[in-house]
Amino acid sequence: MYSVKDLSVFIRAAQSHSFAEAASSLGLTASAVGKVIQKIEDRHNIRLFKRNTRHIFLTEEGEVLLHHAMTIVGEFDNAVNAFSELKNSERGKLKISIPNIDLLFGELLADFMRDHPQTELEIDVNDEHSDIIKDGFDAVIRFGESADSRLYARTIGTLTMGVFHAPDYQPTDILTANQFLLYRFPSTGKTEHWDGALPFDPRAVKHASVINSIPLIHRLCLAGGGLAWLPEALCHEDLRAGRLQKMAGSETTQRTVNIVWPNNRNAGLRLRAFIQFFAREFMNHPMLKPPAMVPAADRGMSDPASDQT
Repeated sequence: MYSVKDLSVFIRAAQSHSFAEAASSLGLTASAVGKVIQKIEDRHNIRLFKRNTRHIFLTEEGEVLLHHAMTIVGEFDNAVNAFSELKNSERGKLKISIPNIDLLFGELLADFMRDHPQTELEIDVNDEHSDIIKDGFDAVIRFGESADSRLYARTIGTLTMGVFHAPDYQPTDILTANQFLLYRFPSTGKTEHWDGALPFDPRAVKHASVINSIPLIHRLCLAGGGLAWLPEALCHEDLRAGRLQKMAGSETTQRTVNIVWPNNRNAGLRLRAFIQFFAREFMNHPMLKPPAMVPAADRGMSDPASDQT
């Protein structure tokens, strides 16, 4: 079978009445042009050109093919130009995936949509490490590094991770803690490692609950269900209000946050704008600033009736 490029060679040969002139204008050899014409002729068992010693002329079949070939190549060029316009415009769709921390990403996404109204976002919210290429994502936001050579990545910031508990569950010290809320990755089934936040591995503790939802772990932690390793940004308001406390003796750790996208496509204007926005705004988000803790003495002075509705 022949291609649009082959039809372009045929059109140039027909317009110039010479394989040599067509070859010169296309940066090919006359032999290469002749082979393209021969391929088309053999495919349909026709003759496209009549030849004399100086020029070539279209046959009746050649005239028919030229008419349709010019339409085909013209429409193809229009499509390519449209692709280029889309690539260099913010108008269009971006399919992205973000972690399930809507308190953090929701506000940032709203700001992006306000600043870039021509860009339509299709947002997938989950904590799985999806196959970006297979699932057709333009970009995903992930915690931690990616070792996939098919992907580009840009670090947009860091998250401070800490071990937190509600006042209703307060072990005497870190070594007496016996209730843990562990996160399990839905895509792999592996339980998350706490990166040295404790002097022991909580995955080895007998009374550990395993959950595949960070928002549910957060809610269980608030309800006194045990210790949880969570982004400080997610617990920002809870720490400020005293609904959660950092576990004494635990260590805070940092996790990188990256935007990742396939390396088999060029980053068009929409994707570049998305990456640049998050690289600029992510670490400026108020939830990523250290929370101002409410002193314990002040927490106990509130009127219980004021919390009732």
